[in-house]
Amino acid sequence: LESVRGVLYIATGKRCCSEALLNAQRCRKTNPNPAITIQTDLPNYPGLSKVFDSVKTFSEPDHSYRDKISGLALSPFSETLFLDSDACLIAPATDLFELLQGSDLAAAHAPVRHPPGWSDADVPATFSELNTGVLLMRRTKIVDVLIERWLVLYDQLVQKHGQSWDQASFRSVLWSLLKNEHLRFFHLPPEANLRTTKPW
Repeated sequence: LESVRGVLYIATGKRCCSEALLNAQRCRKTNPNPAITIQTDLPNYPGLSKVFDSVKTFSEPDHSYRDKISGLALSPFSETLFLDSDACLIAPATDLFELLQGSDLAAAHAPVRHPPGWSDADVPATFSELNTGVLLMRRTKIVDVLIERWLVLYDQLVQKHGQSWDQASFRSVLWSLLKNEHLRFFHLPPEANLRTTKPW
């Protein structure tokens, strides 16, 4: 592992890579110290090496949400704050990382709690989907298992239902690990995942 704590972007394709570059620059304004890494299929994209502490080549991208899941398994940090390419930090992230002293994983509720499409009927309706655009993770065996199972279920849903978004599969796997294998999970408050483009 490169560092104990760090911010991770996974961006494949020109649009997402450009977006991640812009938002990493924004992160630096309030978070000059944490390492920021990007995994991308465009490692020579102009400006990346000036903003990111580390640029990792993402081999064989799918250019879908799948890249996020498989990329998380390769995080160089023992404590990772993953941000989608359209997300940035507007305040110091120290308090967020401190949450990992008592949990393995943290995420905020998704604004649309149960969107149309496949949904695991074995999960209580009150356990709604979580937004995977901001994920706080400690590198533990159980988190490795979560990522592995999440990728398997994601691929199954793409093949069987044509469902290419990733939060329904995340919800299903997370609930199973909470119920059966004692994953330590923390619900982030809504302000940890503020979405300025949405009215909710």
